[in-house]
Amino acid sequence: MVCGSAIIYAYVGEFYSKKNVDRAIMATATIAAIGAILLPVLAWLIINSDFTIYIPFLGISYGQWRLYITVCAIPGLLSGLAFFGLPESPKFLLSVGEEKEALRIIVEVMKKDDVGLYAQNLELKEIEALKPISEEEHSNRGLKNLKNMLNQTLLLFSKKYLKITSLMCFLQMMIYATSSGMYMWFPDILNSITEFTKENPDTQNTLCNIYGGKLEKLFNVTDVMNNCNSKFEISTYTYSIITDISVVVGCGIFTYIITKVPNTFLIWITLTLCGLATIAEGIISSPTVSIYLYIILINSWLVIAVVSSATASLYPTSLRVMAVNMSIMFGRIGASLGANFIGALLKGHCELTFYICGAIMCFTGFVAFLIPKPKTN
Repeated sequence: MVCGSAIIYAYVGEFYSKKNVDRAIMATATIAAIGAILLPVLAWLIINSDFTIYIPFLGISYGQWRLYITVCAIPGLLSGLAFFGLPESPKFLLSVGEEKEALRIIVEVMKKDDVGLYAQNLELKEIEALKPISEEEHSNRGLKNLKNMLNQTLLLFSKKYLKITSLMCFLQMMIYATSSGMYMWFPDILNSITEFTKENPDTQNTLCNIYGGKLEKLFNVTDVMNNCNSKFEISTYTYSIITDISVVVGCGIFTYIITKVPNTFLIWITLTLCGLATIAEGIISSPTVSIYLYIILINSWLVIAVVSSATASLYPTSLRVMAVNMSIMFGRIGASLGANFIGALLKGHCELTFYICGAIMCFTGFVAFLIPKPKTN
């Protein structure tokens, strides 16, 4: 719900021209996907260990799952702190009337990029002689930013931008609801299939029969906690790493072709293929094929960055960050609703779950053709 990725995409886009902004955002998504490969590796090392510490004053056992969540939170904390060392977007500062600060940041960036002579040729040395921003200007900046946020939010839903904003929020909400909603249950479903194939190596069965059988046994047990296995099969981690690698490869391909292929076509073809794979999950009776179909399903995540890139190109600089944040906020809401909806359906209506999610993906892909072309200045 925090939408940290939205801020990153919008921030990166501010430092690139419209010609290169799509590729820059996809490159950022690629780096994020590379980092995601570490998650199953860390899970392999931590979750399958026997680590546990009892904390008397809290009355809890700090086990491997709590340790894993703590370790996963550290990169996010460090990334947040790292932002204090990054400059504000000069484009944004200019759009809100902060010319002095914008020019100072331009000079500082040019110095760090070793283009000081270029700055002198442009006579930007005069910028360095600008009077420092007064304390009064600094003290009023917080209130000014709050007013600016409110005005931007209202403007996004004004008559001029209401149609575009609603469309982009809808797209992100549907994509997150299916991709992230399904991903929430991916480790447990994957582990159920690997357990089944380990116990029944030559038996063919559908994903829904395998997972439904596991859930039925689990809910029929009176003492669930003592019968719950907190560790995963090793092949579960292997398939998770394969999934993350496939996303990295997909991001790399998208980064290369995004300036050559229309965003609407990329979104449509990706969601259609992923939607068909999702529908096939309820039919295929091969456990191994079901795993790879699920991996294709997860790759629908790729279009989130494409939609964010399209969103950034449809708004002026002063609204760009807020627009991307707003769309992904609706996406996060969709992810929460989708995960709970899918979880409720899986137990009694497993096949229907995949049919509905696949249909939503295909429909969302067609809706993407409503995205207007960005206006050229």
